[in-house]
Amino acid sequence: MSAFTLAASRFMGSGERTGPFGGSHPVIGIIVLVAIIALIIGGIVWAVTTFNRRKHQAAVGPVPETSAAASNASALAILNERLARGEIEPEDYEARKRLLS
Repeated sequence: MSAFTLAASRFMGSGERTGPFGGSHPVIGIIVLVAIIALIIGGIVWAVTTFNRRKHQAAVGPVPETSAAASNASALAILNERLARGEIEPEDYEARKRLLS
């Protein structure tokens, strides 16, 4: 007899039409057993993800927030690259550069 079958038969009671709570239906016993197993598995998953998240944050550190100046500088660098590759015209480059400044 498997462990699950043994646990289910003990939890549901003997072969009578009674469940784990006296006169309740055996289906309720199965539902409660599945709910308990789901809670245990959910707790394990929550604990592992929380531990891994904290471990990752301790190793990497908090994510730095980017400032508007840093964002504009990177946007300007991309704009310069696009002009150098010939993807945009010089007039378009100047108009976009004014928007970034």
